[in-house]
Amino acid sequence: MALALANAARLKPEIALTQALHEYNAILTNEQIEVIQSHHGHPDASAVITLTVNIDRENSGRRSRCVGTRLITFLESVQQFTTIVDTFVSSKPHIAALVWGGVKLALLAVNNFTSFFDKLSTLFMSIGSTCPRFTEFGLLYPSSVGLQKALCDYYAVIIQLCKRAIEFSRRPGLSQFATTLLSPFEAQFGNFIKDLERFGQAVRDEISLASKQVQREEARLQVIERREASIFRSLGTKFRDRASQEQKEAREWRLHAELRNKRNLIFPPSNRGGFPDLVVQGVREYRY
Repeated sequence: MALALANAARLKPEIALTQALHEYNAILTNEQIEVIQSHHGHPDASAVITLTVNIDRENSGRRSRCVGTRLITFLESVQQFTTIVDTFVSSKPHIAALVWGGVKLALLAVNNFTSFFDKLSTLFMSIGSTCPRFTEFGLLYPSSVGLQKALCDYYAVIIQLCKRAIEFSRRPGLSQFATTLLSPFEAQFGNFIKDLERFGQAVRDEISLASKQVQREEARLQVIERREASIFRSLGTKFRDRASQEQKEAREWRLHAELRNKRNLIFPPSNRGGFPDLVVQGVREYRY
């Protein structure tokens, strides 16, 4: 069984992310599910700005305004990941929409809980400063299964974190207060932070490995290109030598042809046979 799961993980890099989304979806109400499913395809860059503006609008009456600006870097990383995962997980094109929709739903759900939201947004701001960047993995992602799995594992933790936030938002006020006293925010979300650090390092390791593989492949292709270029140069030299020889032979043939033509003009073929006899006869008469 363990071997089967290991093989499945190798075949499907997104398996952990798919499982996290399934568990997240299981705790949502029908209305929340509809909200998430209303996101078709992956979000574009403008979706990040729209979401932060909406969050700031909700927080306009609070002391901590412009909270959305804390989230921009984090949300950009999520948006960029959904763009590339949507492209390469063709068998499950809905994953991108679910990831973005899940993060968005969690932020809006806890937005009314000022203290908790401030801590959660601060956590997301911290995650945003260390999360993988598209500029680092974008070109490497398509050809590296290890990198695909590491990134999907990383964002699976993000979805698990959002699930915990949703669960907290549903607790009654007294329960929330008691939970905060008995189990501070750091204690509730500490494991997620550790997992993100671990998977973040795995992503960096896979980026480094994939970069080295690309460099080796480029070096191998350069060797092949140089070898082919050498062969082409050798063939080009032989072709030029052969062409030069053929041109020389053609010039000699034309020269001989011109000489034959001139000879035929001076000594037409019809008279060429009697001319030597006349010469010989004249010589004989001169002698005697």
